[in-house]
Amino acid sequence: MQFKLMFPNNHTIITIPENPMFNAPEATEVTVPRLELVKLAGKQYAETGKITMICLQKYARR
Repeated sequence: MQFKLMFPNNHTIITIPENPMFNAPEATEVTVPRLELVKLAGKQYAETGKITMICLQKYARR
């Protein structure tokens, strides 16, 4: 709800619940692929102003 209040214009919101795990070397199996998807989403958004549905679906499956 906080994001909807801060960004009321129907934005795509990507959250990273694994965030605390990024400092744990034993979690790289989970965190590295997730971070790569976030980077891809950021690149797509920077280049086109949008994130592809394919990228969002991959992110949601992880």
